[in-house]
Amino acid sequence: MRTLPLNQTATLGQLHSVLLPVPVNFPKGKVSVTLKIVGEILAAFNHKDLDAIVESFHEDGGFLLAAGAHPYGECFKGRNAIRTVFAERFAVVRELQWVDAHTWISSERAVTEWRLTGTGPINQLGCDLWTFRENKVLKKGTYYKPVTA
Repeated sequence: MRTLPLNQTATLGQLHSVLLPVPVNFPKGKVSVTLKIVGEILAAFNHKDLDAIVESFHEDGGFLLAAGAHPYGECFKGRNAIRTVFAERFAVVRELQWVDAHTWISSERAVTEWRLTGTGPINQLGCDLWTFRENKVLKKGTYYKPVTA
């Protein structure tokens, strides 16, 4: 995977070239991802079903953490890397739940707002920006509001 130098200001186009090296041109008006598919993926996360989570990603899929050394956070590309990052996360915080989720879909993209709860205590708002290809997750970018109280 290509990365950008830490001191470089990146344009959105540069970030897409790092994360999605293959051009993504979706036909206008075509909707193949559905609320049902996104709901099933969210249910897999809430059940910590690693097999279902990994299977929901395209073989070239990527997951972007909300934080990291790059403007896009930290990127995990490919199913093995995605399995590893979620297995580690679920092992540390066993009671993670994405609740109060609302999803919007446009063509091959979706946005899901949620509230993350868990032990710690964890209670924060966030969202995922999804890009799908062939009903599989090509990119899942996570964003959240850090609680600083």
